[in-house]
Amino acid sequence: MSNYIKDIEEIPSLKPPQETFVDDPTSLQDIHLDELVFDLSNGLKNMNNLHIYHVIYIYSIFIKFTISLQQQYPTLYTKFRQQQLEQLQKEKVKEEEERKGDYSSLKKRKITPSPETSENKNTVNTTESSSIVSPSVSNSSTTNTIASCSSSASTLNTEKSEDNKSTSTESAAADAGAQVNVDDGKTVVESDFTNENDLSDILSLDRCDSDEILFSDENIDNINFNYNSNGKRGPDDDGSLSPGNYVPIESLLEQFNLSECSNNSSEEDIAAVSAISTFTTPTHKLRIPTTKSNYAKSILSEVDYAQQKTNTHSTQLVKVFQLIKTPSLPIDQFLLRIKQYSPSISIPAYLHSIYILFKLTTLLSTVSLTTNNSYRFVIGSLRTCTKLLDDVYQKQSNFTHVVGVGLRDLSKIEVNFVYLINFNFNLQCLEQTLARFLQVEFVQLCQFMKLELNEVYNEVINSF
Repeated sequence: MSNYIKDIEEIPSLKPPQETFVDDPTSLQDIHLDELVFDLSNGLKNMNNLHIYHVIYIYSIFIKFTISLQQQYPTLYTKFRQQQLEQLQKEKVKEEEERKGDYSSLKKRKITPSPETSENKNTVNTTESSSIVSPSVSNSSTTNTIASCSSSASTLNTEKSEDNKSTSTESAAADAGAQVNVDDGKTVVESDFTNENDLSDILSLDRCDSDEILFSDENIDNINFNYNSNGKRGPDDDGSLSPGNYVPIESLLEQFNLSECSNNSSEEDIAAVSAISTFTTPTHKLRIPTTKSNYAKSILSEVDYAQQKTNTHSTQLVKVFQLIKTPSLPIDQFLLRIKQYSPSISIPAYLHSIYILFKLTTLLSTVSLTTNNSYRFVIGSLRTCTKLLDDVYQKQSNFTHVVGVGLRDLSKIEVNFVYLINFNFNLQCLEQTLARFLQVEFVQLCQFMKLELNEVYNEVINSF
């Protein structure tokens, strides 16, 4: 007697199975649920290679299984729902542990400044006010720095009177003469300023013989702004504001990258980066870990919010989905009709519609599917997801003939449906959410039905 291997992962040296020369299904009868569950659980089938008949088959299976659990076996439905919530709770704890580990690793690898940087900061701290240094001028004549300060100050204050010009020039020259004794080709001005209007009074640019300051392409990107007296950006001790470091545009274009963080970012800013990014310092290179999408945490928060709400709100919204008489058309044939007369609906819209119904019926437990209301829930879910994800979709008047409802009823169905889900379509990391639903939640639903309700499982399969 041969022994069968339950899971292909038990043979690590074996290559993962791949579909080769597999014909697409031409009807729902060509699909077998056991084979589809195996392909989905092992990654052979995903949202990128599913056929439209696969999606309709999954939709029909989900509707029929959910109706059976909620209407005929409420105890098993509660058991399955509890399993899903416990699984989400475990994933939430795991996500929090990983996040704490990422933060702790960042704190351990805290960046320390190099000795040169600390010396520069100490030099800046020696002055009581921020200094603004203009770029050096090549081949400049060796003139006195005091004279250059007076000429630049008088140029910037062209709107003032000559008396004010001379007074400001003499004071600037006196301050510069007390602090600067060496001519290094730069113009240095040391002064305090308390508002933005005084910035023009202390700003000095290259020496120019004309009456106006000419901002040429050579020097405008070379203006260097130092930190304040504390060596940090922001307000000084006396409450005055100091401009931050000025970065030339050329260097920004050469070095800028969306995945890079600035060296001045704090640990909280670094930890909040959602993508993997690296940044360098003179002696360190740090790699930022990836922040997960927090799927389990977001779903559990929705569950808590749904439990706090009263049932009166959802009961009033569900009334529009109820039918007086059960249609003679089965749910799978109803979906095939939509597929035939609305071919523009994409596969992601179908899958998103299934996931939203799964969240409403199983995770949030705000809706109970029956044979009467399941048709209109399919209409509301599929129509809203189509408008949300697809660029091209049918007009309202045309779609009413496809699904067999009036124009006013279709609008009510859509509005009530979005209120039922609280306008939350879970669009964050949608591709990963749908892939998880196919590989985890739907597979677990089929396995649970086969294990607990084998007769219902076989009856649903044979109904196709």
